Amino acid sequence: MPHKNVGNGRGFFIELTIFPNAKDSIRIYREEVFGPFIAIASFTTEDKVVTRADDTTYGLGAAVFTRDIERAQYR
Repeated sequence: MPHKNVGNGRGFFIELTIFPNAKDSIRIYREEVFGPFIAIASFTTEDKVVTRADDTTYGLGAAVFTRDIERAQYR
């Protein structure tokens, strides 16, 4: 979903950009991005998502949203 300028014209504001169903191969998965954005990805097993999270040369941040707190505390 491409971003668009928001606000009242007094400043530089950019609306949130959403990357739904993000794949590991896209640049925002591998590089730091400045600006309001979110990349949303799903996973099938805990092992696969931990491997994905560990596969970076940077200390990029991530978050887990779930209703199953025990599953979120996998390791």
